[in-house]
Amino acid sequence: MTYTVAANDINSALAHVEARMTRCHSEEDCSGQLAYLREAVTTARNTLETARTASAAGALARATAQKKLLDDEIAKVQAQFAAPAKTKAEKDAAEKDAAEKRDAATKAQVAANTAKEEAATAKKKAEQASDSEAKTKAQDEAKAANTKADDAQKAATAKATEATEAEAKLTADGAARVAAMAPVTPPCLGP
Repeated sequence: MTYTVAANDINSALAHVEARMTRCHSEEDCSGQLAYLREAVTTARNTLETARTASAAGALARATAQKKLLDDEIAKVQAQFAAPAKTKAEKDAAEKDAAEKRDAATKAQVAANTAKEEAATAKKKAEQASDSEAKTKAQDEAKAANTKADDAQKAATAKATEATEAEAKLTADGAARVAAMAPVTPPCLGP
């Protein structure tokens, strides 16, 4: 805006001098108009210099503020690296724990499937029994086998949940490690 004011001041001074120059009859009159014009141009030049200095000071203030924001972001990232990271032994132990839990879940599911097959076999045996006493005994065995199968399935589901949670934590730790190692580029420096 100050640039516009200075340009308008020069235009006004030129218009003023041009209007007076037509009425200028002597050298003294013309030298007075020239002095007026020089003074107006000098004032406009000073206004422009002041505006340029103020603009540079504003740019410097903005750059300082942006540098402070960038320094804050750098400090955050450095703090993340300084935070205690899992050691190799801790990482290996977590991987081993997740693998053991997955193995236990698989074994529990196999046991549950076997118990279900035994329950189905016991149920068939109970259905095929002709003697009422043998049928009652077979039905009791089928009921017990069915309860055992249900319990085995609940245990397998619980172990599968534990394994999934351990694997998810391991995956999250790995993702956090990768993110922490990724280079940080602030938006003002990006493509």
